[in-house]
Amino acid sequence: MRTSISAAFVGCTCAIVLLGGCGSPSLHTTTGGNQTGSASNHTSNQPGVSSPSGSAQSKLGTSSNSSQADGSQSGAPSQNSTVGTASGQGMGGTARSTEKFVNVATGSILNQMQAKFAPTAWKQGEAALLVNPPNSYGLNGSLLYVLADSSRSGSGQAAARLLDEHAISAVFSPDGKWLAVQTQTNQGSVSQPAEASQLWLMSADGKQKYDLGDVSYVQGAWIGSQTFMYTDGTAHVYSVQPGGKPSTLPLQLPAGVTVNALRVNPKTKMVAIDEVVPDANGNIVDRHDVIGVWNPATGHVINLVTAPTSDGFILGPWTSDGTKLFYWDDPMHSSSIAADGLQLRTLSMDGTTKSVAVTLTGMRAVKPIAGSSAVVQVGGSRYLFVKKTIQMWNGNKLVSLPGGSVAASNRTAGMSTSSGSANVSSQVANGTGQGSRASSPTANVPAQSSYTSTQAANGTGEGFSASAPGTSAGTSATTLAGAQLTQIWPTVNPAGTVVAYSQGPVLSMNAGQSSINQWWEHMQLVTVDVKTGAHTLLSSAGTGIVDPDFTSNGQYITYVSGSQLDVVPADGSTGKQIVFEAAPTNAASYPQWSLSLPVEVVDYHP
Repeated sequence: MRTSISAAFVGCTCAIVLLGGCGSPSLHTTTGGNQTGSASNHTSNQPGVSSPSGSAQSKLGTSSNSSQADGSQSGAPSQNSTVGTASGQGMGGTARSTEKFVNVATGSILNQMQAKFAPTAWKQGEAALLVNPPNSYGLNGSLLYVLADSSRSGSGQAAARLLDEHAISAVFSPDGKWLAVQTQTNQGSVSQPAEASQLWLMSADGKQKYDLGDVSYVQGAWIGSQTFMYTDGTAHVYSVQPGGKPSTLPLQLPAGVTVNALRVNPKTKMVAIDEVVPDANGNIVDRHDVIGVWNPATGHVINLVTAPTSDGFILGPWTSDGTKLFYWDDPMHSSSIAADGLQLRTLSMDGTTKSVAVTLTGMRAVKPIAGSSAVVQVGGSRYLFVKKTIQMWNGNKLVSLPGGSVAASNRTAGMSTSSGSANVSSQVANGTGQGSRASSPTANVPAQSSYTSTQAANGTGEGFSASAPGTSAGTSATTLAGAQLTQIWPTVNPAGTVVAYSQGPVLSMNAGQSSINQWWEHMQLVTVDVKTGAHTLLSSAGTGIVDPDFTSNGQYITYVSGSQLDVVPADGSTGKQIVFEAAPTNAASYPQWSLSLPVEVVDYHP
């Protein structure tokens, strides 16, 4: 569950908040460069999605071919805060409700944050959130917060905790009690950084932390409530439990072959691995990839598909029934090519492959449903405002979502363009507006800040026409149906019966800065009933919707909006509630901190 202040709460008992992003149960890190530490599926480390920030980032749930806090919390509720926001500031023109917020522990002197949590709004679930401060002082990583509901907090009410100040990725164990966290710190100076990356196992209550040592690259997954499996980009795969030391698992690979990524089969527990094979002379420039299926018990590997010389693969998820694996071709291991989308395919255990479509890469682009079907975000271009569509893969071919007409919810909260552009502009400038990801995904590509300036230079701007959604309060179904829309960030409820996604106006590649700034605040939330075909615009969620995700019971949808995490009933029966909100406390001393900070959900426990 990922976002630029895009975070989505998922139904679980505990959640982590970070400025960055959220991903699938895997850790992946890209080293080198100035990392912001966000772990989102729509920031700069996923091929195919351009990130809001220009630095390299680590993400959960994406695969790439690129190579502490005390946990305390202020228990005293703050005075009731009325968070009144002007119409259009990424909130869809809906006044935010009065909430009783609890202040959460701030970070160190350079990372001080005013983090507020609304216990009454967090009713269920575990999620990982990253709050990503500006990286102007040699800081690395993001502030990692954990949210826990009353069933696991032990205090009778939901709670939020600051776990770490330098996290670049985090993933929950199946029981929600532990997190595998990768951190990165700068042990040098701003001008001469010396980055150090470490892997930790941390308890969700912040009381236990186990340092697993220096690991510059991590890609892995929990294979049980107490066991984390990961590769460090060598020929080895390890397993480790809290308090223990990593042990090397049996893995039979030819000399020189390394493991870049792994995906655990949900049914058989066999593991798909992306093998990197050098040429006959050991030259990694002409390396190619092989996808194999590995049995961790015996070490035996069956290779299923081999890439042409110099080419690679990016692993996607398994289908729900475990019969097929989604993956992308990765020509020349090129992040630049991957940024604009790659060919998605399925791989059967007999080695049969089938083409699906060109999509952006990363786990967010493909959401398995029942059997071998999935929801797919179809369309290339690293720019999310270039048209993309949400379609269904039925196990054999792509089909349109059932129905097709969008019924405007008769709830309040229309869209407004009169205000809020300053807020969105700040998000774009600071990298908080979640854009397409850049590659490594690790999901995404050129930083949003660089691509927006390029767009501004290339065109004077394409304004929003009267037919674009969000030009007036109370957008009608007719207007939505007639507009050119892009559909992104699909999510599916646990029962597989309802699909949700964000939609917004389509812009041309020559769109100007002002239009791009406004684009973010026009993103709306749509749900589709897979059985009836009913499409519903959830106006009660407001606008500025980034990275929506269903909670574990399917009754709520969480998403990031600006610098906060919101939740709304999936049926739109009531308005949204703010769950978490973050802002810098020293903006006066550090003016760049006055820009909106990105918040992103990196993982959750359903």
